[in-house]
Amino acid sequence: MGTRRNEAWRNPGRVPTQNQNHEVSIGGDGRPVIGKVIVPKTDARYHWGTNLIMTDSSKFDYPDGVEEMTPEEKENWYAEWVKTDEGIAFTTKQQQIYAVVVGDDGAFRADDVPAGDYVLTLSINATMPHGQCRIGESLGTAVHYFTIPEMPSGRSDEPLDVGHVTLELRRFVNVGDTAPSLQATTLSGDAIKLSDFAGKYALLDFWATWCGPYLAEMPNLRKAQEQYKDDERLVIE
Repeated sequence: MGTRRNEAWRNPGRVPTQNQNHEVSIGGDGRPVIGKVIVPKTDARYHWGTNLIMTDSSKFDYPDGVEEMTPEEKENWYAEWVKTDEGIAFTTKQQQIYAVVVGDDGAFRADDVPAGDYVLTLSINATMPHGQCRIGESLGTAVHYFTIPEMPSGRSDEPLDVGHVTLELRRFVNVGDTAPSLQATTLSGDAIKLSDFAGKYALLDFWATWCGPYLAEMPNLRKAQEQYKDDERLVIE
């Protein structure tokens, strides 16, 4: 195990002001959140990565009628809604990030977290050799959802204990290992499984229409497909 680092930081949100004074309160509300993260046994050298608490955005309830809107109508509705007092309060809360500090024994703590629904994320990264100053590959992550109930005056010194949270280590596939199971749906709606091509070379291309570099590679993929289209040993999907 390598040196553990806790690069704790907190984003309290932004309040735009111009030519005026604004009073900012730091801390003094919410309550502490504590627990313990369990890291399965591993021979890898690692340090703690990004550990934080954020608002659980999946709990957002759309007003009546919004779900039935077209994507364009939803976009227009949201652009107007975020200007309202309710929308401003929602987006401000979404921007809040609460730092989580993890101790050598796995015990963790975050302070001044107000009432609400949250998601806790803990992660470890590979320690870089020779003291290189960059983040190593992600080795594992833990995600835990929890709720902080309302408190009198919005403040409590009693920590909320979320208990033990087990970190799930990533499974790495090495050259020569059997590829993990993979199933998807084609654009024509048919089911496709990687096991259907057992014994063949399979080229899988993961791409997105919004990513320029991915789209730039499409001509190369078409060339490969044209070149090997009659080779029964290879499948390009």
